[in-house]
Amino acid sequence: LVLFRDACRGGHLRMVQLMCEAGFDPRSDEMNQHYSCVLFAVQHNHADVVRYLLERGICGANDRCDGAVMREG
Repeated sequence: LVLFRDACRGGHLRMVQLMCEAGFDPRSDEMNQHYSCVLFAVQHNHADVVRYLLERGICGANDRCDGAVMREG
């Protein structure tokens, strides 16, 4: 969990991808606060990480990441 959050916060897209590909699932019951990983990426303006997580369904419409704002560019 900590490594995944750090990867999201730091904008390390490849690490996020590798962890997901290796079977790490931020949506598991043990990760009840998976939305924070998306928010970390949003807060630090890592659009590529946010996009990847959203494409994988990590942050759906019912999660608490609604209304988060990110600047691109």
